[in-house]
Amino acid sequence: MLDLAVVLVGHRKNWNSLAALAGALEVDARLRELALHFARPGAPALAQVQELAARQALVVVGYSFMSPDLARVAAELAELRGMLREGALGNVRLVAGGPHATAAWQSTLALGFDYAVVGEGEAAFPELLCELAAGRDGSAVRGVAWRSLEGARVFNGRARPVSLADYPPFSARYRRQGPIEITRGCVHRCRFCATPFLAGRRLRHRPLGAVLAAVESCLREGVDQIRFIAPDSLAYGSADGRPRLDLLEALLRGASEMAGRANIFLGSFPSEVRPESVSAPAVELIARYCGNDNLVVGAQSGSARQLEAMRRGHTVADVRRAVKIIQGAGLRANVDIIFGLPGETAEDRELTFGLIDELAARGARIHSHTFLPLPGSPWATCPPGEVDAATARRLGALAGQGAQYGSWQVQAQQAREMVELMARLAAL
Repeated sequence: MLDLAVVLVGHRKNWNSLAALAGALEVDARLRELALHFARPGAPALAQVQELAARQALVVVGYSFMSPDLARVAAELAELRGMLREGALGNVRLVAGGPHATAAWQSTLALGFDYAVVGEGEAAFPELLCELAAGRDGSAVRGVAWRSLEGARVFNGRARPVSLADYPPFSARYRRQGPIEITRGCVHRCRFCATPFLAGRRLRHRPLGAVLAAVESCLREGVDQIRFIAPDSLAYGSADGRPRLDLLEALLRGASEMAGRANIFLGSFPSEVRPESVSAPAVELIARYCGNDNLVVGAQSGSARQLEAMRRGHTVADVRRAVKIIQGAGLRANVDIIFGLPGETAEDRELTFGLIDELAARGARIHSHTFLPLPGSPWATCPPGEVDAATARRLGALAGQGAQYGSWQVQAQQAREMVELMARLAAL
């Protein structure tokens, strides 16, 4: 019998990642007897770990998090490690995965984790669990960084990319449903984004049969709202990022026939579409087969100079055209904009607000963000974004009109905390 328990610590921002990880554990034949638990951070996780450590030979506590959540995770981990020291629980191992562990495994270990899964975790994490359950130290697992007994940080290579055909997007066994990831990777080179570093620049798609099987699994479990996620929702089946509408239609038609049009969502939260991918035929497919009342468009700036600097790969004209097409199909356009980008000038902000005012007057909503220097992105070493008082006032006024939303204030604070904590951890 497998004398191992795993506790995955879940927060509202990582439940989808944990659902995918649970799916990978579910299909590993070696882990059929695994006792898998989910706990909220803080007291619930502490109590769960204590209870399991008293009766299991080994307890692995897993975190998956993004870099903006670094400060929050650091506080949670400090509390958990304090409990472990007080209880002398030597049979507990702390493992981190996700975007931050992949892009900054050194700081992840410095934070106090025993292991960091570097790269995609569907294969590496189950392998690490099997090694630990067998009494080995996990050092033979590709895609794992760890702290040696002498305190040195060791890394034996990044985990290889997986095929989405080999793993479900969530776990039916553990009743952890979530959005269905249809595409992984990104062919573009946006300098503010870490996706190409984390998932690669080659697009990998979940086969149509596997997507529809996941839809069927959701419906069996009573989950009737089916959301598809991808870096660019219109690129499903594409090799180069240019839409393959024949393949996209096959996916949407099949899913809609199974779940009903009102329950299928593509290109809305938590996903988006790129402006240059938007066309009248593409949006017509979404209007025909999906329940969306909106599409999220990644514009990022109204300044041609900044779009070029960030290597965004589209123009301001592409944004205007995309919004016009979306609205012409009867959908609302939610337009992503990032403030505080590296090198941003007063002129850039005025150009961006010119675009914002134009689009808002036509009924679009602006989804505002503050620049985060994400580890793994080309702009990782840039200063965190700042939003000046005049910009904040204008965003507030737009919000009052119902034309703007977003957590840009929170992101600004997260960016500062992340950079400060990364600097402290680098010194350890």
